[in-house]
Amino acid sequence: MKREKKKEYHRIECSWGCLNRSFSIGENVDADKIEATYDNGVLKIP
Repeated sequence: MKREKKKEYHRIECSWGCLNRSFSIGENVDADKIEATYDNGVLKIP
């Protein structure tokens, strides 16, 4: 189990099983203009 505590957040993850994450974007967002990068397990959406 990985535990990480920082001033801005607290995260705990287990290292077994399958893990999926998802999120929703607002209805007024133009999907053709979305930009994101994924590097070393980190998704960045400016």
